[in-house]
Amino acid sequence: MTLKIDRRQFLMGTSALAAAGALGISPSFAQSAGLRQFFWGGQARADRTYGVNDLFKAANGVDVDSSFLGWGDYWPKLATETAGGNAPDIIQMDYRFIVEYAKRGAIAPLDEYVGGALKLDGFDEDQLEGGKVDGKLYGISLGANSVAQLVNVSAFEEAGIDLPNRDTTYDDIRAMGEAFLSKNIRGGIRVIADGSGSEPMLDNWLRQKGLALYTADGKLGFDADAAIEWFTMWNQMRADKICVDAETQALDTNGPLETTMVVMGKSAMMPSNSNQLVAFATLMTDDLTITNYPRIAPGVGGGHY
Repeated sequence: MTLKIDRRQFLMGTSALAAAGALGISPSFAQSAGLRQFFWGGQARADRTYGVNDLFKAANGVDVDSSFLGWGDYWPKLATETAGGNAPDIIQMDYRFIVEYAKRGAIAPLDEYVGGALKLDGFDEDQLEGGKVDGKLYGISLGANSVAQLVNVSAFEEAGIDLPNRDTTYDDIRAMGEAFLSKNIRGGIRVIADGSGSEPMLDNWLRQKGLALYTADGKLGFDADAAIEWFTMWNQMRADKICVDAETQALDTNGPLETTMVVMGKSAMMPSNSNQLVAFATLMTDDLTITNYPRIAPGVGGGHY
């Protein structure tokens, strides 16, 4: 499986510094007050982060007070603390928000530290570009991944149908859903979660139509007709029990992976990210894999970057 992606749409976890950031304060202040760090994720990411913080303290004698929340809870709290002048020193940032935070002066440019305290030798240039706003470096990429469709292999094996692949279309998904229904797999598990509210999935679908979520100058890249087509498609899939119903989908709080449709056994597929496969596998006994988002029609180029 090959996913074509471009740095602008990496679901990039970036470390940024608040405008009074860690690299800008004096060593004596850092040692007396320490640093405060805030990031999103689960316990596995937290354990790795805390381990790095321990190494940092051993090397620099600076304590790092670190905390984390799930994605859905992270951004409101960060916005509240930033607005109140109490932003953490070290912030995990995302491509969706880094421009806004940089333009508001909420995070500090890091260019003056590059080559000194901030050594970026060996970093991929595209990754560094992803942390720049108006030519200035505001964040350092923690890595890159791609959007992907999470697939419960075991459920598909029980249904006796082939797994979705890079050529699978939305019509194919419908046919798979009908097979799941006819065989009453696991008492009514749906073939796919409701993707109507998934921004990356909508973006992928739009790109296949030659459209986009946003234009280069920040305006909407699609019209009302495209939006109606998208939501009508998913509304029909809910009505036909191809995807989970709205009430069930609402159980996914966009936070802990435990509340997602695949982990809860409500669907056999769902939009996800490639780097979450291992985390999902630790929560389930079923075999899992990932594949591309569906194509809108046979032969149409996929919408992955």
